[in-house]
Amino acid sequence: MVKITPGHFEYYANVVGINLGSTNSYLSVLGFTGDKHTPIVINKFPSVVHLKSGSDPGNTVYDLMRLIGRSFDDPIVQKDIKRNELCGFPWPYKIVRSPPNVVAYGNKDLAWVKTSYGHLCSPVLMLQNFLANMKQTAGSYIGHGNFVNGAMFALPRAKISSSMIKAINEAAYEAGLVNNGFIFQSTAAAIAYGLHNKEECRFFAVVDLGARTFNVSIIERVDSKPCFKTKGYAMGDLFLGGEDFDNILMEYLVSEAKKGNGFTTTKDIPLLALQKFRRLAEQAKLELSSASEIKITLPPITSTDDASRGIEKYICIGLTRSKFEGLASNLIERIKGECLSCLEEACITARDVDEVVLVGGMARVPMVERVVKEIFGKTPCRGSIAPDEAVALGAISAAVHDKCMGIHDDDLWTLFD
Repeated sequence: MVKITPGHFEYYANVVGINLGSTNSYLSVLGFTGDKHTPIVINKFPSVVHLKSGSDPGNTVYDLMRLIGRSFDDPIVQKDIKRNELCGFPWPYKIVRSPPNVVAYGNKDLAWVKTSYGHLCSPVLMLQNFLANMKQTAGSYIGHGNFVNGAMFALPRAKISSSMIKAINEAAYEAGLVNNGFIFQSTAAAIAYGLHNKEECRFFAVVDLGARTFNVSIIERVDSKPCFKTKGYAMGDLFLGGEDFDNILMEYLVSEAKKGNGFTTTKDIPLLALQKFRRLAEQAKLELSSASEIKITLPPITSTDDASRGIEKYICIGLTRSKFEGLASNLIERIKGECLSCLEEACITARDVDEVVLVGGMARVPMVERVVKEIFGKTPCRGSIAPDEAVALGAISAAVHDKCMGIHDDDLWTLFD
């Protein structure tokens, strides 16, 4: 746990808040607004690691956070491998078993990475370099001779294990972050919205839909340190996020463009063309968050021979928000199922929930906000906080707060022996 004496800012400058995400990770510090200390996010880092210089994509490892502290045979790792084999954008690297002499966190046969040039690398070592970069960034931002030596890490409540926490702590220690604490993302989000100032015995639902993962928790305000504990079990899906909505849209756009182009399956389409459609899908999702209908010009799907002969077919289509929502209806049902299961595990009803917090980049998508409101019967909390920065802001706030720090003792037994 981060040891900080409240009221002494010279200690605050040495600690950062870090939200480790599957797609992006956020770094926060305690800054100044006038004469007040204010949590601020100073950088967003893509959750990727470049193993060596050069343009070879095989040098870049992403989806790293899923591997930290997990064995190769972990069902989540195996599911990730199978999903990768079926997708149109396979990894430029392979997930393999660790060398036989490697045993860590009570596990052997850990999930390691093998690059396109045959190099074996530990996810913990890669995370160490990632965190060292964060530490350097924070030190440069703070300046004035201050050094960063600790962090409050925000982690998902669902599907987290003691081996994962130990692995993250090891990587952080080797990166020079030696004074560390851990907090659940749900707790951090609640603190960011000031729910730690609410009355005791109130229940809050925290719904977090990021780019690749979904988590939902019911937390209870308690009059102890830390000031929130999980009610029942948190629920989550590590394979449900904004990218799935992008994929749904991309498949639809590709199906429209394939008409009259002679392509029968997505596998026949050149990778470069698929990348263009993915970018179009991401942009369309963002635009439909504020517009009810948009126009999209689809690029041609051509072979190399067709392109050389100038055979290019551009197609302009209209896409409505209602059409998008219809395409994503299965994903919305999955979100609804996880939320209802979380309520059932907590042994409460939606009426018992006092407030709802919706965070993550997908919180901006109207259909996501609408389904959360339908489930819990309440409009999610709104404020000036960016929903994808809320967890990182709550993490640094918790690190320096005398009543809201880290993981509640009642939750610890589920993580550690």
